Amino acid sequence: MTLSLHPRKILYQLVSPLHRVTSTGEVERRQKMLRGWVSPSVHIDIASPETGPDVIESQVDAAMVFSNLQPIAPQWSEAGYEAVIIGCFSDPGMDALRELTGAAVIGPGEASLLAAVQFGERISVLSSDPTPQGLRRRIRSMGLSDRFVSEHIVGASVADLRRRPESAFDKMIQSARHCVDDGADVIVLGCLAMCFVDGLVERLQRALGIPIINPVVAGIKSAEASLSYGISTRSRTASEKTA
Repeated sequence: MTLSLHPRKILYQLVSPLHRVTSTGEVERRQKMLRGWVSPSVHIDIASPETGPDVIESQVDAAMVFSNLQPIAPQWSEAGYEAVIIGCFSDPGMDALRELTGAAVIGPGEASLLAAVQFGERISVLSSDPTPQGLRRRIRSMGLSDRFVSEHIVGASVADLRRRPESAFDKMIQSARHCVDDGADVIVLGCLAMCFVDGLVERLQRALGIPIINPVVAGIKSAEASLSYGISTRSRTASEKTA
């Protein structure tokens, strides 16, 4: 068997211009964390768009994502990426983006919720404040209503979590305990800014004694699985359908 000399490639596509909102150093820090989570045989890059809302805290913010990523989505396959993870728990624009690229397009929100059912019977989501509405509708559409028990807000915004993650930790623990009180035996982080707080998942698990699902890691593992399956999610474009 001949082994490829070139690693398979995944892209983690940010939905906000993080290099402008924070710094290129923050993008590089997240890049390093991503490379620690991915399998050795897979190469992962991170991309920060030039335009977009500073944070995704509403459906209006989420709706802007597709128009900002539309021009660059066709370039993903051309650059050799076989899978692209959209860096937002709300999974904005997924179906439309899948029509623009041959790469498998992965939503970390969906990936994490599906991962959660493998590790617990009753799921809660821990979200930033504010957060886009519609989580319960998404849960219903995935057929997980009977497993979902609650969503709790951590009392810190995405910007707070970026700038002062340590000061928000006590609020996260308190909110997570409310999830456990509701009967949750597995918790999904509902904000990707939380996922890049170094050591947060481990600290929450030690404090609560239940599994905590990091959607970024869940998205990476789903992307890696798509490489093994040989999946392309590209649908026929409108022109192909009418040809």
